[in-house]
Amino acid sequence: MPFTKDLRPAAKTRYNRALNLLQVSERTRIGHVDTGISRHPALGFDAAGNAPEHLLMAEGRDFLDPGTEPFSPLRERQSTIQCIANGGSIGDCLTDYPDHGTKTLSVILSNDRDRLIGVAPGARVIPVRIADGPIFQNNAQRDNMGPAIRHLLGLAPVPRVISISMGNPGHAGLWQPLFSAFGADAGFDKETRRAFDEAYQAGVIVVCAAGQVIDRVIYPARYKTTIAVGGIRQDGRRHYPDGNYDNPALVDIWAQADGINRAVAHLEGGADRFEYSEDDLDTSTDDVSGTSYAAPQVAAAAALWVETFFHQLPLPGDVDAWKTVEAFRAAVVESARDAFLKVAGKRRRITRPRLDIERLLGRAPDLAAVDAPATAAVRHSNQR
Repeated sequence: MPFTKDLRPAAKTRYNRALNLLQVSERTRIGHVDTGISRHPALGFDAAGNAPEHLLMAEGRDFLDPGTEPFSPLRERQSTIQCIANGGSIGDCLTDYPDHGTKTLSVILSNDRDRLIGVAPGARVIPVRIADGPIFQNNAQRDNMGPAIRHLLGLAPVPRVISISMGNPGHAGLWQPLFSAFGADAGFDKETRRAFDEAYQAGVIVVCAAGQVIDRVIYPARYKTTIAVGGIRQDGRRHYPDGNYDNPALVDIWAQADGINRAVAHLEGGADRFEYSEDDLDTSTDDVSGTSYAAPQVAAAAALWVETFFHQLPLPGDVDAWKTVEAFRAAVVESARDAFLKVAGKRRRITRPRLDIERLLGRAPDLAAVDAPATAAVRHSNQR
């Protein structure tokens, strides 16, 4: 399967106009909640490690190492078995991917024609580090999500979009008592749920990966106040999340989730090593997959859409600011192209909406059609 090196839409008339606006805009910014970032050239860092102007490090925050900029400490490239043999805990070795934030942000910002052009290179992004990996039940990291959202809501101007490619799987069935014994809980605490509600009421479009490690939509994509993003393979033979979670009532929009030549970062001989996935000998195409890479495409598209229709949308703080989220949800679905996907393990195909950025940018917000805000409840009752 070939690697994708250009995530821009095939038709670029509206896209180019929107990107030009976004690259100089001070008013439409993206909050990036993840594992922190590295000084990878894909994000705009120069050879001396200096950050580009569009990467707003001073406004970011590191919740694992307070008082520092949100850079993730990299580690040597090693297998899970090697990690455990070198003294790492089983939980950390299975779930910690410190360059995950670099990978997901490269989907938005990379501007290397030979390696990867992201959806919105040059967009202003505020990175926030809350965990060491994308999947967590550890309360110390899980409970950083709410404060991270509130930190972004406290900035001026408020980021109009937040991209989240991480989360809590929810109840882990028979394994949950074991997780709970070590202080881990399913879902999020009440303060975090309130933070998502506050973002929604402020009109901030929070775009979340729906997950693929389990056969359920993960938190926070499970909340109705977010935009839940599923993923599809290029060959159309698999979709994420797996199983029966292919219902549009559970996932809002789908985007490419595999084969993206995203940036990777690790240590080699104690020094930072910056590559792309084609250069990563330990990475197969199957590993370069997941809704973690679908979500930032939608987040970048949301920022382009907000900037395009900025003067037609309410501002954060307006009483009807939440209508921005619902207007975007409608626009991104109504402008989508049909994707024909084979249901895993079943002899049937389904049709689901796949992100089409150029068509989205031609879909003006219809605020009059938005008649009621979403509730804080989860999207469905068949998940604990």
